[in-house]
Amino acid sequence: MDVEEYIRSECDRQHVTNYSDFGDAVDWATYIQSDPEYFRWCGNRVDMMKVVSYLGELVEPERNNKFRTSHVGFMHGGSAAPAGEVVYRMNRWAFHADSIVNNFYRCSDDDANALVKSFLDIHPFEDGNGRVGSILWNLFTGNIENPEPLPYYYGNN
Repeated sequence: MDVEEYIRSECDRQHVTNYSDFGDAVDWATYIQSDPEYFRWCGNRVDMMKVVSYLGELVEPERNNKFRTSHVGFMHGGSAAPAGEVVYRMNRWAFHADSIVNNFYRCSDDDANALVKSFLDIHPFEDGNGRVGSILWNLFTGNIENPEPLPYYYGNN
């Protein structure tokens, strides 16, 4: 799937009408995966908390780079991490992700599945989690230049 088709399909699937913000986030993810200068700029280390925060800001600029502070329930009946635990769980998630992904933000498909599923379980943002998760999936699997839709983790969308 080409990048434009991916952007449209992910936004449509998640009922989002502003394609340009998501497109900016996809462009940035493509840049960080393909340009070793970004990695050097980050101090030659992976910093997934910065990556996720910035992707969240690009996808939903109105949220002012903040994690959610309210309860979230899922359509399949489950619920996300309690609002009071989001920052703690994201710090743990980022520490774990930092140890798995390489300097081009890639890892095995199994690790990518586990990381994206745990990110979506935490659901750190009020909105945009699915779009950020989709970018992370393609970044981790090395498909950001030829992206694929996010796999289904919770049944029907």
